[in-house]
Amino acid sequence: MEAWIENFPGFRCVADGVARVEGEAALAVMEDPRREFYTSQLVKLELLPKANYFKQAAEIEFYETHFREVKGEEPLSQELGDQAD
Repeated sequence: MEAWIENFPGFRCVADGVARVEGEAALAVMEDPRREFYTSQLVKLELLPKANYFKQAAEIEFYETHFREVKGEEPLSQELGDQAD
């Protein structure tokens, strides 16, 4: 799909605009002081390796800041793994 997007630069602008608006909405939710966030070690395993591999410093900082501010974290456990079956 990347080649298709490259062939239609107007589409790239629209896609970038949509991503920017969605990103701003997501940040508004994340910065709402009335909300509490919880995570799991699985979320870290999903997000951090790719950002680290591609050396995306701003993305890594964003994730690490979020993970420091969560109210709780579900550790990996046999019980959690059993629930996936």
